[in-house]
Amino acid sequence: MRIVQTFWTGNNDPLEYSYGWLHPEYNLMSWALSCLSLRVHYKDVVLYTDSKGYHILINILKLPYSEVHVVYDKLKCLSHHWAMAKLMTYYSQEEKFLHIDGDIYLVKPLPKRILNARLIAQNREIGSRYYQAMIDNILKQKTISVPDFIKESIEETSLCSYNTGFFGGRDLGFIRKYCEQAFYFMESNNMNNPKIKHSATDCNVFFEQVFLASMTKKEKRKVTCVLNREMLDQGYSIEDFCNLTQFSHKQFFHILGGHKQNMEICKQLAQILLSKYPAYCLKILSLFPLRNVRFLIEKENKSILGVEMSLAQYEDFLLKQRKEWTNIPFEKLFNLEKAITCYSRFVDMQQSERKKIAFVLNPYIAIYKIPKTWNHGAVNIVGRRMKAKLHEYFEIAIRPTIYDSGLQEVAIGKLALNIISLLENEEMTFEALVEKLKPFFVARLKKKSHQFVFQELEYLLYNGIILLA
Repeated sequence: MRIVQTFWTGNNDPLEYSYGWLHPEYNLMSWALSCLSLRVHYKDVVLYTDSKGYHILINILKLPYSEVHVVYDKLKCLSHHWAMAKLMTYYSQEEKFLHIDGDIYLVKPLPKRILNARLIAQNREIGSRYYQAMIDNILKQKTISVPDFIKESIEETSLCSYNTGFFGGRDLGFIRKYCEQAFYFMESNNMNNPKIKHSATDCNVFFEQVFLASMTKKEKRKVTCVLNREMLDQGYSIEDFCNLTQFSHKQFFHILGGHKQNMEICKQLAQILLSKYPAYCLKILSLFPLRNVRFLIEKENKSILGVEMSLAQYEDFLLKQRKEWTNIPFEKLFNLEKAITCYSRFVDMQQSERKKIAFVLNPYIAIYKIPKTWNHGAVNIVGRRMKAKLHEYFEIAIRPTIYDSGLQEVAIGKLALNIISLLENEEMTFEALVEKLKPFFVARLKKKSHQFVFQELEYLLYNGIILLA
């Protein structure tokens, strides 16, 4: 039997969007347990997804699907109409199949009466006030056109539907006809046009489950159900469907709807995955290090240097530069120090004069880019030493001097780095620098670019990183 699953991300990030679960990590745990439990019983387990889904479930988690089809990148569908992707998967099948949702965990293989059936569903549902209110909301909207056979079915009997957590069979002709009816309903009513008010209406149960019940009734098609009893639409109890502490004792579990928000159920899901598939559980937990702090500590222990080692790297760099600049004549350094004192002349100039003034880079400058492997404590120690803004990105410019240890260390940000880069090969005027730097400012700050560049030039002049030409 060909088992198929659909994971359409709806243009959301699976590491940030929870898809109804308490947290995104539980959604990924559910997909992992669902896939892995299916592969215990079936060789042919196929995933239909988009690129984001492929990246998470296959590239990162490496779930063992036998086939993967990346087909939903260009799906023109509003994300809250998530059942559309499932119907498209149903429609594309060319041999008998069984689609199983990613919140279902199959503990025991399905009997032959299910696998050989013409049409398969999880169970027949009897609508209560909950479903009735949902359908009434659709029917009362005059801008939404509902097929006559649906109206007739609803009027003749109490509202019925089929739970499609499991869905499929070998009657591919009927299944495609059913899908086409749902597609036509969505297209003819422009349900995926966000400019139309009624497109916000929740109608997944309607076009997937109620359509199925109405069409099978109209065409007298038998539906074989995995669960051989009818359920009220709000009758799916925790004990019957979601109590994962009883994992080995039932054929399947289905974490429906609001049960995904139950913390106890989510914890049980994590425990079952850890117990049966520990490597997958740990991989998922590691994707959320800010939530699972021990994984952040473990990552830092492996990739982040200690404070002492980080500072030692920097001291080695300073030592190398000190040796490199040892042979600079004292007179040359003295004259550079005198040139640096002229920064006040720039500050005192009128704005019209500043436009014409030119700048050059100090010929003896080295830039130390703080490695990502540095310990944050070391970054703070070095930053405080240079009075850097610790919440902002900075690098370190170093120059030789006649004072103190013979080296001056200056914390510089991105704007200063851009100025240094522009002056590496030629001198430039204040006005030319402003024009070159404008593209680096966000739109709301472009009008103040003169002010920001002036402040940065004053800082660099004062610290001897650049000089007046």
